[in-house]
Amino acid sequence: MRWLLVPLMPYALVGCGGSVSSTAASRTSTTTPTAATSTSPSTPTTTPPEAIPTNPAVPTPPPPHSQFADRSLQQPRDRCGTPNNPATTVRFPASGGAKLDGALVGRGPIGVVLLHQFPGPMCGWWQYAEYLAQHGFEALLFDFRCFGSSSCPSHDQADPVADVSAAATVLRRSGARKIAVIGASMGGAVAVLAADRMKPSPAAMVDLSGQMDDLSLLGGAASPSLNPGEAAAELHVPSLFVVAQHDAYASLSEMTGIYRRSQPPIKRMIVEPVTSGHGWDMLNGVATTWSPLASIVTGFITAAARR
Repeated sequence: MRWLLVPLMPYALVGCGGSVSSTAASRTSTTTPTAATSTSPSTPTTTPPEAIPTNPAVPTPPPPHSQFADRSLQQPRDRCGTPNNPATTVRFPASGGAKLDGALVGRGPIGVVLLHQFPGPMCGWWQYAEYLAQHGFEALLFDFRCFGSSSCPSHDQADPVADVSAAATVLRRSGARKIAVIGASMGGAVAVLAADRMKPSPAAMVDLSGQMDDLSLLGGAASPSLNPGEAAAELHVPSLFVVAQHDAYASLSEMTGIYRRSQPPIKRMIVEPVTSGHGWDMLNGVATTWSPLASIVTGFITAAARR
């Protein structure tokens, strides 16, 4: 059984003259219409198991074309394991002369940038990237500079926002009209920063167990400007925050503080049970392939992109 915490503020558009459709943005799973509201972050509600089949009937679309395609890079199915579907491997430029490696899957109007946790590499996102592709999104998983197969310029300072912006450019040039950013652990902290500083801003941000003090682990020299806690106060992008109870790396109190400081028109916080794990592990199911969180994330992104 998994637990939900619905936001401390109403899950609605604030100052925008309307509310989000409950069938798209505030659904808790494919079988539950709307979550019950709660006024306390310590009072969870429950949801039934996810009804997503182990082997979705919807086939994965062919990999998209990209001007950044690089066939010399290893396919994720060879580098990361199952699923065995092909991807478009890409190498694209970022600030400071960095060259980042990644893979594109799926086709759709919403592009999703997937930000890995420490120590990476991007392989932890491979299965969920395929899930997104099967549900009408175009997904890009990639390695931050100095991780995986990405380059690590010796003179360069860590610039994760520039890395995310470069990844968003790849998706836009591949045809995506809206961009969402999903980060896990270290990537969750980067997602908060990027959602605040990227130009143009993404349509949605999802932070899975973001470790706010984790950015010192990024490649290159540490930058004093990498402070997700301060960035949260300026966050105006629809945002979903998720953390498991008693997470040893990202505390509930820390995530609640980030959630409360953020100022987006739509925001939601979900508290998972301790057995859900950390970061991208929370998307995995127990009795089924995917947890309810997998579809909650796609529903949130879809609703935000329709604004």
